[in-house]
Amino acid sequence: MPPHLVVEADEGHRPRREHQRALDKNPRARYGSALEFAAALRWALRMSMREQLRASAQQWSDQSGPAGLLWGADVLENALRSVPRETLSPLECSFVVESERKIRRTRWVRRLLVAFAAASAVGGLLYRAAMQAQLAEEQTRMAREVSEATVTQSELDQGQSELLHDEPDACLHLSRAYQRGDRSPSTAFMLARALQPRLAEQMRLTSTSGRMWSSEFSPDGRQIVTTDDRAAQVWDAQTGKLSFTLPHDGTVYDAVYSADGAKLVVAGGTGTVKIWDAANGRLVRELRRTGTAPRYYAVAMSPDGRFVAAIDTRGAVAHVCGDRAQRRRPLARHDRG
Repeated sequence: MPPHLVVEADEGHRPRREHQRALDKNPRARYGSALEFAAALRWALRMSMREQLRASAQQWSDQSGPAGLLWGADVLENALRSVPRETLSPLECSFVVESERKIRRTRWVRRLLVAFAAASAVGGLLYRAAMQAQLAEEQTRMAREVSEATVTQSELDQGQSELLHDEPDACLHLSRAYQRGDRSPSTAFMLARALQPRLAEQMRLTSTSGRMWSSEFSPDGRQIVTTDDRAAQVWDAQTGKLSFTLPHDGTVYDAVYSADGAKLVVAGGTGTVKIWDAANGRLVRELRRTGTAPRYYAVAMSPDGRFVAAIDTRGAVAHVCGDRAQRRRPLARHDRG
């Protein structure tokens, strides 16, 4: 390093001196070249940074080392690029170390704040999602409760209506309403009323279609025959189980057993009289009137099983032969009155 550069640096280490020399009117006082001027300028800047570091370290030491006088990351990094660590004094080293410690602490706090902010954001999102899920669950629960209440009220209304009209299914609907949580005194009372006819009931026989028209026990009491809008059905009188179904072409109004219980005579609205084996449900004979088919609503068999008589809806009696399946001449119609 040229001696005059060192001297000028020791006198103040200010770059403006180098600028003044570069612009001096005396050519001999100027720098010999641009490279020399650049080198002098770099040296002056380095000495200026060293002077600032020394002054800051001294001020920090004089005031018992407050953290507010320590340098930040940008200033310290710029200074250390100009001033090598090995040239620093012990005081300057302490100042640099404390500044670096403050920088690390500041960075750690910033990272912590960033992490806290991220955690807060994630927590907020999770909380919002949880609240939305809870709200959706609450809405689903309320909708389910409303639906359950609607169904319960529907069962109650239907049961009440059927109870007023003495319908057999009143007990079913009222019991459903009771089981679904309607334990009010009025519901309990209506259910008790609907259950009263069931207390003495031993069995319930259902139709294949529509209403039932007739029912009769077999002579030995082991069977029950019922008729409805589509067929006749034979039931076990002890268990109430269906033994077999006797199909018909239409409505079956009446069915009777023979005196010995072996045969079952069925008459209906299609003008036919069918004789069945009561033991197995096999068709034995089918008696059909030619011409206009009457609607037979009542039928009877003679005690010896040879003859069958049927009455149609107009009041005429048809006398048919049971053993030969031959139709006799219809009896005269007897009008009432």
